[in-house]
Amino acid sequence: TKNAQVLPYKHAEKVRTDINEKDPLLNKNGILRAQKWSEIFRKIEIDKILSTDTKRTISTVIPTSEEK
Repeated sequence: TKNAQVLPYKHAEKVRTDINEKDPLLNKNGILRAQKWSEIFRKIEIDKILSTDTKRTISTVIPTSEEK
């Protein structure tokens, strides 16, 4: 059996132009950070990626998931 590892990370920076927006997208820095996470996780075997159902969290994990 494999040893399971959980590698949590927080969603990247979000757009903050509308304080009433409950589900904002990533801002430019957030997009860059999400891409950086995919570089960090590139050499790690990942079997499953979990995310909450918000635009910013999904957008944060997309670059990593596209490489896996």
